[in-house]
Amino acid sequence: ELRVVVAYADISRHKIVQQALESSRQLFQTICMTAPAVIFHTDAEGSCGYLSQQWEVLTGRDVSDDHGHGWMRAVHPDDYDSFRNYWLSVRLEGRNFATECRLCHVDGKEINAYIQAVRLPDDANLDDTIRWVGTITDLTQVTAANRELALVEARQRQVLRALPSLVYV
Repeated sequence: ELRVVVAYADISRHKIVQQALESSRQLFQTICMTAPAVIFHTDAEGSCGYLSQQWEVLTGRDVSDDHGHGWMRAVHPDDYDSFRNYWLSVRLEGRNFATECRLCHVDGKEINAYIQAVRLPDDANLDDTIRWVGTITDLTQVTAANRELALVEARQRQVLRALPSLVYV
């Protein structure tokens, strides 16, 4: 007696979900590659699980070397303690994160940066891990322009204060 068992499973729904997931991943990668800011995510301990390629452009540091806590090596030594303490307080209180600090490029150049991150809602996490997603924006040119503007405005005030003594009637 010959018996045959046939099993059939419709995987078309699984394939559709898989294609949608891949499409979403490609969209995310494209957004990260074209964004002028660094995009990152960290866990509750500040361990970086993702850094966009703009990190290498901004700091000259290799993305793969700076996963985990390696990215903190780029924070300027004079800003490190205050930056770390602020991050710890934000983590403990579950608040969003926004601050300016200096980063160090591998060539020694200082980078003025604005770093912001928002905590993902608990239901957005697939596991119990708390995560933050954020951006790092290079403010170096803006800071330099503001300094130059302040110098020009100071010179203008000096000229205007000197004008009454230069005008003879």
